Amino acid sequence: MVALIVLMLTRCSSGVPASPSDKLWEEIGNVKTMMAAVSDELEKFNTLYLGKLEYRMLSMASTLSSLDSNVKNLQERAHVWDTFQLHVAAWNDQMSTLDKKVDILSSSDLETSNYHIFGSIKKQLRGQHYETLEDIRKAVRQCLREDETKFYSKGIFKLTERREKCMQRNGDYVEK
Repeated sequence: MVALIVLMLTRCSSGVPASPSDKLWEEIGNVKTMMAAVSDELEKFNTLYLGKLEYRMLSMASTLSSLDSNVKNLQERAHVWDTFQLHVAAWNDQMSTLDKKVDILSSSDLETSNYHIFGSIKKQLRGQHYETLEDIRKAVRQCLREDETKFYSKGIFKLTERREKCMQRNGDYVEK
């Protein structure tokens, strides 16, 4: 643009009128100069924009990867939690059954032959004498508490065996 003004001033000062073809070539040159300047500005804009866009895309890819990893981790934890809840429910059922059996043992109309329900309790209570029904209940509960750890650990280890049997039977139910 500055070159155009300088060129016009030199022609005006020389006193020679410019011919129409000179004016046309001059305009074409001005347009070329202006197009080159616009092209340079667009190139700068594209470089800056693409640099920022690439940075944002990399940042988003990293964030998405992290989210995907977190979702997979949560899915694994959810599966473990579901399995754990099933085991807790089974243990609660077994404890309820044990409480019912303790109540049966503590009822007065039981014969000694019914002690087969709890083999380990029978062994521990053999030879003991109790004065009240409450003493019997306390002794039975104490036996259950002592055997509780062994009872649950055996049950947990048996789950592995049952799972293997189930897999060998192609998913069929395995009782014991």
